[in-house]
Amino acid sequence: MVLAIIGVMAGALSLSVGRLAGGGDPREQAERLVARLERAGELAQLTGTPAALIWDDGGYRFLSYAEAGWQPHATPQLGQRSTLPRGMHLAEADPERREGRQHILRPDATLAPGEDPLALVLWTGDEATQWVIEQNGARATSRAMQQVAR
Repeated sequence: MVLAIIGVMAGALSLSVGRLAGGGDPREQAERLVARLERAGELAQLTGTPAALIWDDGGYRFLSYAEAGWQPHATPQLGQRSTLPRGMHLAEADPERREGRQHILRPDATLAPGEDPLALVLWTGDEATQWVIEQNGARATSRAMQQVAR
């Protein structure tokens, strides 16, 4: 129980520090999204309630599942839309999969049968580097990659 409380407090602190950091640096934005993905996954495990990441070109937010269906996540830093700075973009890494724009975080921290891990790219038009954000059910990461023509 004490460890669960410490985990919740640490997660809340990392989200609030990330929010204060702000900024248009793609690396910061990628790290912020990773922290939020991990926090949403942790909360899904603790509560036994699935969460979902919903995104478009200019931002993202998280939903959680309730009796009434999908609702904005109760944790404000997750449920409120995070708008990316002007000129920054977020998209599915695989151009063939651009229509989905959602990813479910299951309470058992696994992927559904046949589901591919999440892979998003975050970039600005004026930088040679893009950031790849990946989430495989239990862990989220980000890494730099040379930007390719889009």
